[in-house]
Amino acid sequence: VTNHGCKGWACGGNQFGQLGLGVGSEVSSCNSPMPLDLPRNSAKVVSLACGASHTLCLTRAMNSAGKSEERAIVWAWGCAAAGQCGKAPGEANGPVALQKRSAPEPLIDFLAPSPYWPLAAAAGRAHSAVITRMGSQV
Repeated sequence: VTNHGCKGWACGGNQFGQLGLGVGSEVSSCNSPMPLDLPRNSAKVVSLACGASHTLCLTRAMNSAGKSEERAIVWAWGCAAAGQCGKAPGEANGPVALQKRSAPEPLIDFLAPSPYWPLAAAAGRAHSAVITRMGSQV
């Protein structure tokens, strides 16, 4: 649930951190919507996708003139046992997947200076997909 792109809210099952409430908020479920730490700074939520036990979100930063920046940021949280939450900054590379992520983290593969600019994201039962374009070319 978003408040016109200004604030994310979540409720329901949280066994794998899929609500994105953060570390220290390890409740297994939540009946009332709780605010997320997303979007951050001056960003707005562009889209949200929910899998069985993970969540993806696209945000776009706003510049000082109130216009949206071109590059969106892909965030992921929740069950990550099959790799569906991708890699966040600071996470180790290797064959062992992170089991869960309790708070939204940006996906490093789509952050600058990556040539892949995210346009949309989708979440399946245990997988994620991101549609991108190469660079700032439209």
